Amino acid sequence: MNRLTTRASTLLTLVVILAVAAILRFWALGSLPFGLYRDEAFNGLDALNVLRGDFALYFAANNGREPIFIYLIAASVGVLGRTPLAARLPAAFASLLTVPALYLMARELWGRRVGLISAAVLAVTLWPVHLAHVSFRAVLLPLFLALTVWQAARGWQSGHKKNWLAAGALYGLSFYTYLAVRFTPLVVGLVAGYVWLTFLRPNPQARRRALLGASWFIIAAVLIILPLLLYTCFHWDIVMGRVGQASVLNPAISGGNLPGTLLTNTLKALGMFFVQGDRIYRHNVPWRPVFDPAIGLCFAVGIILALRQARANAGAGLALLWTAVMLLPTILAEDSPHFLRAAGVLPVIAVFPALALEALIQKPGFLKKPGFLLGVLLISLSSTVYDYFIRYPLDPKTAYWFDSAGVSLAREAQDALNNSTQVMIDHRLWNDWANLRFMLAKDQVNVFDPSRPTTPESGAALWLVWPFDDWPRMWPALLPQAQIEIRQGALYQGDKDQQAHPAYLSLRASPYSSLPQPVAQFEQGIQLLEAKAVQGDGGVNVRLVWRTESTPAQPFIVFVHLLQDGQRVAQGDSAPAGGYYPAQVWRPGDVIVDEHQIDWTDFKGNEQVLLGLYIPEADQRLNVLDAAGQPAADSITLNIK
Repeated sequence: MNRLTTRASTLLTLVVILAVAAILRFWALGSLPFGLYRDEAFNGLDALNVLRGDFALYFAANNGREPIFIYLIAASVGVLGRTPLAARLPAAFASLLTVPALYLMARELWGRRVGLISAAVLAVTLWPVHLAHVSFRAVLLPLFLALTVWQAARGWQSGHKKNWLAAGALYGLSFYTYLAVRFTPLVVGLVAGYVWLTFLRPNPQARRRALLGASWFIIAAVLIILPLLLYTCFHWDIVMGRVGQASVLNPAISGGNLPGTLLTNTLKALGMFFVQGDRIYRHNVPWRPVFDPAIGLCFAVGIILALRQARANAGAGLALLWTAVMLLPTILAEDSPHFLRAAGVLPVIAVFPALALEALIQKPGFLKKPGFLLGVLLISLSSTVYDYFIRYPLDPKTAYWFDSAGVSLAREAQDALNNSTQVMIDHRLWNDWANLRFMLAKDQVNVFDPSRPTTPESGAALWLVWPFDDWPRMWPALLPQAQIEIRQGALYQGDKDQQAHPAYLSLRASPYSSLPQPVAQFEQGIQLLEAKAVQGDGGVNVRLVWRTESTPAQPFIVFVHLLQDGQRVAQGDSAPAGGYYPAQVWRPGDVIVDEHQIDWTDFKGNEQVLLGLYIPEADQRLNVLDAAGQPAADSITLNIK
């Protein structure tokens, strides 16, 4: 195969790899995982400050954050607006760019074929795919480290000053990405010592050339790092504060047993590649190891091959030292293995499976066929697609861990604003949900204190309130002579909550100018204006709309029974509006939207819904009146659509 053909084949293969990587990283971006975790939202809030002209070298809020990622988000939000997609788009591009960066790095150290296989492994591995879908700055560190090593390797091969300067500049910039980079000087020192003792000591000419290159590297790196270093000296608590909070050196983390904690964390970190990974939903599909069994086996074989090659191949020693040192951020902190703190091992860990696969396809027999390599990669791709795009979003805890309720709240408010509805938000919700503050401008809404609610002068209004406070004080603030709809908001379950609960209540009041003819007239001046029963996936959705001519004398229950062959088989009884707007507080002229869900799946096609009003205190039903105002029945029947 001539050189031109080889280049064309390599380019085509790399394009295919990048296409697969792009699909995995951009598919459902912004909605998978659904929500926007507070750390992501704080990145977005700082990005908004940047757009207002507040430029910073280091962002102090939320335990402190390095700046490059914030500025990238600012550019994205400036174009796309205040959305989860805009907040996450830079991460997707960074994760995608790491794939060709790894190819360039691995090609310099091991050759074209290992470079392509490494890129393919990284493209289909779930961990970097997940980092592409969340707005965490850790995603930038692998990209900058891969580019640094690529340029350093080129400088090593060519001796050109420009490559060493580029490597130093890229390395300096990596300190503006994620805090785990602070362990990389140890990598640099160990690799320098290893290269000196193994390859340079017996060769004075190579030693002089390497020292000159290293000098250019250090000069460029120091010049880039210097502003951040000076900032750290004057703001030590801001830059270094998070380290003390999570470190195992903190007795509150180690429980007073530092050696035992270090041993346990080390075993967990080593096992994360093919035994058990990060348990935290925000970092991983819980407990899933980094690699599927096929790639995991190749990873183990690749480690052995690298150990054997370390005396002859500087790249092998570099990969081993890099991996060992960059596991320290998760070993030395709580919650090991922690996939964000361990992000520094990406992308080099993709090289080890590539070394094993490259060695296998060189052996005689069936392993030499391209189908073997493709089969291994397809297994990994299928595992990633199933675990991340099918299993992960179906777990309700995924949405809870990403504060999805705050995004639902913001979108409900935005929909109301788009429909010319005034929006009032409980100040507790506004303060608690950072993603709400990112997605909505404060001047768009009225942030209020529920202890002093005010009624809008006119027009439709939406109140979003904290459901566990004294929210019934909101009832008098609802517009009089209006259609009122009160619903539970999205469910939320905090990390330490035993079960999910409503994150908020939405109270909507809209003026009306005309009303339809009642479907039924009940005693006590209660009219049923609308009644619909619709079959859904999990049962029957019943929508009722009531109107009262006077405040009912007693509280009542709306009974909603599902009949099959005339027999009751299920029911969805509750107080009106789920109990959030009980009958005893209805005002004359109020129109109340009341929805019920009947859980049922065994439909035969002859079902009906029986409904009416029941007074528990009197143990009786309210009668349905005829045209003359006389009792005619104690319920009505609906056909299901």
